Amino acid sequence: MKKLFIGTVLAAACLLAFVGSHTTRARAAIGATSTTLTATLSGFQEPPAIASSASGSFSAVVSDDGSSADYVLSYSGFQTDARVAHIHLGLPGVNGGVTVFLCGGGGKPDCPAREGTVTATFTADDVGPIPTQRLIAGDLPTLLAAINAGSTYVNVHSVDLPGGEIRGQISVMPSGGSSNSR
Repeated sequence: MKKLFIGTVLAAACLLAFVGSHTTRARAAIGATSTTLTATLSGFQEPPAIASSASGSFSAVVSDDGSSADYVLSYSGFQTDARVAHIHLGLPGVNGGVTVFLCGGGGKPDCPAREGTVTATFTADDVGPIPTQRLIAGDLPTLLAAINAGSTYVNVHSVDLPGGEIRGQISVMPSGGSSNSR
């Protein structure tokens, strides 16, 4: 019985150390508490550029412990219905893999048809894998590090342009600071 108790205590301590190190990594990845993420979306940021009448904005506030982000995605001007919106891992002008659904899949709300606003939260559970880019499922600290490095973008895909109609690189704006815009 004593061995079982000691084993249970050791397992719990290891689990707490693991979770604590990931929380510390997430906070270090964004470099501050109360961090705001922003992106301005347009067709001209798509590769190749698209002369779309649609536009949009994305903002998110990362929790102090780096375990979640509450976001708002707004857009308007679509000529056909928006189908899905994601966060992708990719540099400006380069297409990258999908990692987080913002609307239209992945357990998130449906995307508003041609204009509207989506308000939700993403956590490590929402981070999908991108094996070719070495991002593993659930690795929110690495995703936040990529965001901090300017290596992620928001993309809204429509019926006419399933590869993406509007896009915006995500910038980090720590409270009281300036953006990491690239």
